[in-house]
Amino acid sequence: MRVEIKTVTPSMAESFLLENKSNRKINKQQLDMLIRTIKAGNWALTHQGVAFYDDGALADGQHRLNAIVESGIGCMMPVFYGVEKNIKTVMAVDCGKLRSVKDSSAIIGLVVKPIDIALCKILEFGVDRRGRRLTHLESADLCKKYADDIDLINRLMPTHRAVFSKANVKAAILKAYSLGVEFTLLQRICTTLGTGEYNGDLMLGAVRLRTKLLAMAGEVGSTGRVNSYNAVLNVCMKMHKGEMVNRVSTNKYIGIK
Repeated sequence: MRVEIKTVTPSMAESFLLENKSNRKINKQQLDMLIRTIKAGNWALTHQGVAFYDDGALADGQHRLNAIVESGIGCMMPVFYGVEKNIKTVMAVDCGKLRSVKDSSAIIGLVVKPIDIALCKILEFGVDRRGRRLTHLESADLCKKYADDIDLINRLMPTHRAVFSKANVKAAILKAYSLGVEFTLLQRICTTLGTGEYNGDLMLGAVRLRTKLLAMAGEVGSTGRVNSYNAVLNVCMKMHKGEMVNRVSTNKYIGIK
């Protein structure tokens, strides 16, 4: 087996892909993520690249090669030739444990939490985010961009309370703050969500919101995220206006264009 470090151009990538005989189906989210990385100038030379078996067939790198073709930009990477094609080598490729963003960030001294990434994705792309997969670098950059929001919500929700501190709930709290709801009121709402305890008739709204969120805990997917986001925002805005909450609505808050 030998290896060369070279800039794989789009034309080279096309010729390499002609030898792609039996690899898995292309994952569009993975491909889109690599294309964004290349176009943004964030491609980095590592030990990972393209590999060919000793019979000439492509062993690894089809997503990288397709991303180069579609972006029209060449990338420097190692190209391995003559990888022995047998059950041991074939079964060994891509079977290790993938690093999470948290794992990768910790290596260089950054603290990037999955819950923060989920929150930042909502802040950036909206609560009804579908099919958006980010690179580790994109995730870390988003957390830097929304660092103040993360700090604010951590002050409002200092402890994790399962249903009540999901990313969509946190995003709705932050949206309410941006619409003028006082920090102290949001703090009281968050406390009631976490403990179930309240003080004053107005805070019955937070109790009803807590009950609603518990009832919706089994809802999954974008519908569940949107419904709980809307429920939290509607209650926060009603309480901000001093109105009693008799029913928790999951309709979109009409104050948002």
